[in-house]
Amino acid sequence: MPNNITNYTIPTLFFLLVLILGTSCSDPEPAKLDIPQPTKTLDQSMINKQFTRIPFTEVSKQMGVDFLYEDGAEGDKWAPETMIGGVAFFDFDNDGDADLLTVSGNRWDQLKNNTGENRIALFRNNNGKSFTNVTQDTGLHFTGYGFGIAIGDYDNDGWQDIYLTTLGTNYLFKNEKGKQFIDVTKKMNVQGKIDGYSVGASFFDADNDGDLDLFVANYITWNRAIDSRSNEQVLGKKKAYSGPVVFQGAHPYFFRNLGKQGFREESKIAGLQVSNNNEIIGKPLGILPIDINNDHYIDLVIANDLSRNFAFINTKEGNFSEQGETIGIAYNNIGKSTAAMGIDAAWLSNTQTLTIAMGNYSGEMTSIYRKNNKHLVFSDDAPVTGIGPKSRKALTFGALFLDLDLDGRMDFLQTNGHVEPDIALTQKSHSYKQPAQLFWNCGQHCPRQFTLLPASSVGDLYEPLVGRGLTSADFDNDGDIDIAVSEVGGKLRLFRNDQKTNNNWIKLKLRQNDNNIFSIGATVEIQHGNSIQKQLIMPTRSYVSQVDSTLVFGLGNAARADKIIVTWPDGKQQYLENITANQTLTVYRK
Repeated sequence: MPNNITNYTIPTLFFLLVLILGTSCSDPEPAKLDIPQPTKTLDQSMINKQFTRIPFTEVSKQMGVDFLYEDGAEGDKWAPETMIGGVAFFDFDNDGDADLLTVSGNRWDQLKNNTGENRIALFRNNNGKSFTNVTQDTGLHFTGYGFGIAIGDYDNDGWQDIYLTTLGTNYLFKNEKGKQFIDVTKKMNVQGKIDGYSVGASFFDADNDGDLDLFVANYITWNRAIDSRSNEQVLGKKKAYSGPVVFQGAHPYFFRNLGKQGFREESKIAGLQVSNNNEIIGKPLGILPIDINNDHYIDLVIANDLSRNFAFINTKEGNFSEQGETIGIAYNNIGKSTAAMGIDAAWLSNTQTLTIAMGNYSGEMTSIYRKNNKHLVFSDDAPVTGIGPKSRKALTFGALFLDLDLDGRMDFLQTNGHVEPDIALTQKSHSYKQPAQLFWNCGQHCPRQFTLLPASSVGDLYEPLVGRGLTSADFDNDGDIDIAVSEVGGKLRLFRNDQKTNNNWIKLKLRQNDNNIFSIGATVEIQHGNSIQKQLIMPTRSYVSQVDSTLVFGLGNAARADKIIVTWPDGKQQYLENITANQTLTVYRK
């Protein structure tokens, strides 16, 4: 996040240029991409009618979920208070339901006196009907200041483990057959530095050896002395939260999995440390592990806060080469670094165009980087997608592509919320709590691919929040995708998808035998009629969050999938044909 009160502006010339691009009827395409052209345009009244059928209902209390995100804020305005909110869906007990995990910060006085309360919570899903808090029963205990979560089966025993990022040393909890979690941090050598400030983290197999490595994004070098020297103020009187320009960057951790020997930190050896004249480049928040060049090795796209974004291309040995500027994701559509937070990617429509979204600070559009299908080159097409102009006012953290109405097209959802509680004193058009934004993918029906849905279409989903983490799962097992959102200083929110489109769906889980059992990095392609869809199994998405690794495909009115193509992490493929809709399949590798 940038300096939020005193130094954050957009040059007037650039602002006018982007405004024109975002609203003109003749928006130029930054790159010649295969984008569907509209056939029959829907007016807003038709869009409203279409989406009265998919309201979201906030069901936290009735589902038994009660968790407060303590930020410790008592007036001093320490920078970490703005960044909390890790939330994850994963099946910790292997019973087929998406369970829920979350973590928060703590009160500063309790941290100082080592009297902090437990700030992690695990809720067991009771067959989609309710959740039960099993934190104490499973031995999970954390009294530090937490930010993010990573989920992965690091030891290939068939049970998913938990990694927490914190202000200080991080934590790894081993899953003991869905009954207990054991702290194995020091044994596995993944704690990091005692003065660290880790935010995002991800388990993925960097070297294709069958076990999951661990990447951890360290945001900035922070301490109270540095923060207290900041002169950022509201109206020259009240202290404002310090932006990232006040602090030095920090190199990430890259823990290579050595099996029974634990992990070894290799960020420098692996090419993941970026510096210029001894100055650390990058203040990472969002992490996206994805194979962007189709060589069956996972690359890393990093959303940086007020510095250029990174694209670490995997060199096929578990090492990386940073090429963000070369491939076009380093800067936004006017050539500037943004204050990027959350990140996600999807292959959109039948064009199979890989699209990467990054949520940005207020005054900046959400970046929508689309790949040229013939070359490893991206362009930020935010203005021409329909997302850009409508996202400019929001301050966006969580970001997800997901098919919420099961029509076979990926929609885009982002959670918003400012970092400065007093922002309205200096910018009256801005607010601290902000509504989420759901951009419906209307495909060929709209002049631009996405349109922002009105509040009347989405039920409780647009309740203003200081939104941070955003994750998804079909937690009530009815076939459509539900949402969880974290809020600074507020409670964990569950939003149940109550759409009534009668569209069909297929849910898929992938399993391998003894290596990378949950198939992290595999892709699935589904074909039905003239439609082609593709999704990636990668829990790490959005901001400090993890989504359920079960894939949900909307089929529209199709009664079956003609063909399903599973591409396993090593590139080998497996085929299924004529699969009936409205069922959950577990595909085992042959």
